[in-house]
Amino acid sequence: MGKETELKLELSPLHINALITHPLISSAQLLSESVTLENTYFDTSALDLQRLKMALRTRQQGNVWLQTVKCAGQSIAGVSQRPEWETFYNGHFDFSEIEIDSVREILDAVKVRLQPIFSTNFERSTYCYQSPTGAEILLMIDLGKIQAQGQTLPICELELELAKGDISDLVSLAIDLAKDLSLTPSDISKAERGYRLFSGVKEQPVAFVAPRQTDEVASDEVFRNYVSACLVQWQGNLFGITAREEPDYLLQWIESQERLLAVLRMFKPLLSPQWFKHWKGVLTENLLSFREQMELDYFADRLIPEWIDLEETEASLKDLKVWILAHRATARQEMMQSPVLHQQGCLILRLLSDVRSDDIFVKAEQVDHAFLLKRIKKLRKRALDKKLGLKTLPSGVPFETLLALKEYRWTVDMFANIQLGKNRLHKMNKTSALLGTISAEYLLGRWQAYLQGLVATDVYLAESLQRSMLIRQTKLLKKLRQQSLKCLQEC
Repeated sequence: MGKETELKLELSPLHINALITHPLISSAQLLSESVTLENTYFDTSALDLQRLKMALRTRQQGNVWLQTVKCAGQSIAGVSQRPEWETFYNGHFDFSEIEIDSVREILDAVKVRLQPIFSTNFERSTYCYQSPTGAEILLMIDLGKIQAQGQTLPICELELELAKGDISDLVSLAIDLAKDLSLTPSDISKAERGYRLFSGVKEQPVAFVAPRQTDEVASDEVFRNYVSACLVQWQGNLFGITAREEPDYLLQWIESQERLLAVLRMFKPLLSPQWFKHWKGVLTENLLSFREQMELDYFADRLIPEWIDLEETEASLKDLKVWILAHRATARQEMMQSPVLHQQGCLILRLLSDVRSDDIFVKAEQVDHAFLLKRIKKLRKRALDKKLGLKTLPSGVPFETLLALKEYRWTVDMFANIQLGKNRLHKMNKTSALLGTISAEYLLGRWQAYLQGLVATDVYLAESLQRSMLIRQTKLLKKLRQQSLKCLQEC
């Protein structure tokens, strides 16, 4: 049995030439160029192997046929480790060399029911990179397609496979490449993509999934597990942001940044102050980079349609929708060309590399019920203290206030398994209600700023908008401010 350790990075076909000519690739030893690999994946009609998180394929490379069995492993930020067995294939399956009895018995039991499910055919160029530390890493550039049920998906990826050395060597090389190229870590294997295509499963925004925790896990591992869960959500929605125009991908991406900030805040007493300050700044700046696009999506998809449904005869609203959609399209184009978007993969890899180091921790403390509850109470107090300052502000909600409340909200959500008393639960519910009014007040404040900017630049819309929209917005904001302060008193 072999243990495969690899890191998969996706990229656009438009960037293939830049990848091949990158100094780290061009200086590596070329082992094989444009070798055709034809792969067929087998399973039962009921997809029993997929259900058991196993994959069986045959591969033809020239005149050589191979049989490969892979089992589920751990995959974080594109780095995967999983057991695999590879033997020669002579026209029929032979699982006798698999030394794990349970795996061999499952495969033998389904052997007579196996049938082709999908295929992956691609050209592979392989390089061998030797790092200054002595590590040996295989770099495999794959270009081709996945085929199932008459449908196809493109393959365009770079796989880094560790031949000799440590995982840190693998991640370090990926970071160096991602500094110059738009590379995105991916935890979705070709096999998983093939199964999705076969089953007709469409790509969906990736939601946060909390890691399983036990009392025996050390504090640094608890922190790493939650950061890893956020990284899965972060990278899982990048493809949707770049390849699709569905706002839910961006919303999930923004949530991943807010959750990461909440995790950092939750474990702040255990972390190096310098490291905490650095990544808090990086993630906050990253979050703000796409704020305008998120707001325009909200205005165009939720706010404007509701008003047009209510007042179909008001021409200014229809004109306003046209303006918002055009403005959103321009903002999206700018976002797609932004260097910040193309550096997301590098940021993910840098954070993954950092959290693997023990140097970021300044103290070890048991992350038990008492620790978590103490930190949640601390974050709640911080969020409410931020809100208190609004009493003296003439209008508008500062972004820092909104973020503090969201950090508290995601903390409660991520650590929801903590048993809370009725009084604490009541306070948390009230604080969540406060977040709802603050979020609405913040977005409507931003909306008013957009309208004021439009009135100043568009003479045609200015007169009708000045009469109706701005007046209505001012009244609504005043009402929301009163609701927010009432919620604050109840908290």
